Amino acid sequence: LYKTLLEKSLNKTITDDEKLLKHTVELYLAREDFEFFCTLLYSQRGYTWMWFHKYLMQRLQAKIERPTEYDLKYQRLLVRMCDQHGKSTIMAVLFPAWCLGKYPHKQILYLTYSDTRAEEISPEILNILTDPIYKEVFPDFMLPDELDETVRRAEKSKEKLSKRQI
Repeated sequence: LYKTLLEKSLNKTITDDEKLLKHTVELYLAREDFEFFCTLLYSQRGYTWMWFHKYLMQRLQAKIERPTEYDLKYQRLLVRMCDQHGKSTIMAVLFPAWCLGKYPHKQILYLTYSDTRAEEISPEILNILTDPIYKEVFPDFMLPDELDETVRRAEKSKEKLSKRQI
């Protein structure tokens, strides 16, 4: 069904009802499938996921949803990839955002090499959590009131970073 709607969309022969159905299916798939969630959120940014990105996305989702005996015993995932190949984007930004929407009871611990790096990542996650597409995918997700101060601090941190980069 989705492939048919996508083809019609690409050929510009899609009706308004079919557009609505396609959008509804996309939201459902993004809720259920981490790889689709990543694609939906980052497609407008020009990202093209390579095979190793997709493998990492599938592995992360499996670790949460279908843990193996090994996963249950060790509960950690070590990822080694070259610099600038999307580790932080996938593991530190998109995955926590998807997990917070799909599994609000889960806890995620993200460790990084410096406070500065953590301060760079926090605003990125908050940008995802406040993105209109994210709110459509996870309509019941709301930031707790106590995070208001965290959001303000992250925005200030983002402003500092952008000033530093100029």
